[in-house]
Amino acid sequence: SKDIALKIFELGLKKFPSNTCYILKYLTHLSHQNDDNTTRVLFERVLTSLDKDHSWPIWSEFLSFESNVGDLASLMKVEKRRSNTFESECKMKETSLLVDRYKYLDLYRVPARSSVLWTTRWS
Repeated sequence: SKDIALKIFELGLKKFPSNTCYILKYLTHLSHQNDDNTTRVLFERVLTSLDKDHSWPIWSEFLSFESNVGDLASLMKVEKRRSNTFESECKMKETSLLVDRYKYLDLYRVPARSSVLWTTRWS
């Protein structure tokens, strides 16, 4: 049952609070249950408890989740929070982080507006 699985994952999270692999599996499980609010709550809870060294994969998954499920405003808030957390790592990488926003798996979207196409020399 769904409740039993959640209890097992919660017990595991208490046992392995900094294991990013386990946390990502838990987040994937919640995401597959289409429980967006609970998934967001878990992202927030985990990111506040993890140290910076272990949190990058969780931030990346959070951005991917918001990109697929959330709206642009929530995606931009998560991007800003990640940039604030990893200030030195994200400095001078704004363009690559922006391009990451529009990727799906290993595919990248081309902007649809002609003005953007012209400025990027895609037209």
